Amino acid sequence: QAVTGNAAGGIIGYAGGSTTLNGCQNYAGVFHKQMAGGIAGYNAGTIQNCTQNANLGTRQAGYKYIGGIAGVNAGTIQAGKPNNVTISGDQYVGGVAGLNAQNSTIQGITDCIVTVQGSEAVGGVAGENNGKVQSSTLQTANVAASGSNAGGAVGQNSVGAAVYNVTVQGG
Repeated sequence: QAVTGNAAGGIIGYAGGSTTLNGCQNYAGVFHKQMAGGIAGYNAGTIQNCTQNANLGTRQAGYKYIGGIAGVNAGTIQAGKPNNVTISGDQYVGGVAGLNAQNSTIQGITDCIVTVQGSEAVGGVAGENNGKVQSSTLQTANVAASGSNAGGAVGQNSVGAAVYNVTVQGG
């Protein structure tokens, strides 16, 4: 069943700053045009040890900020992963987050097997990173962008953003 709304997530649409999601599993697809994630559409809190187990999004024009765990991460994602899924969108499409915002962190992602498809800013962990991506290993990341800025870890890394100790093993 399709999830709709301003921000759409398999568990929660909008996770505010004091929200903690721990150990969540989503087995349903999320198909929403903007800010869609397997666990949260928009995360300002903490998501830890959560797994997305179904495909997300579509390659149609206008589908942006699509991520395996969060469409937009403005908080912390730790030790969560998309589990052998395909994540599709147009712009800002990531295996974990479509956009990792300024002062936000994605860390401890392990054993992740993901296929990420889009046209611009497409990455195995984040489509666009404005914060920190660190201490993560992608077992397999198949990343394809029909336009510009694709990367095994991050599609587009902004000035001042950081990527530390990230390994992409295959693709």
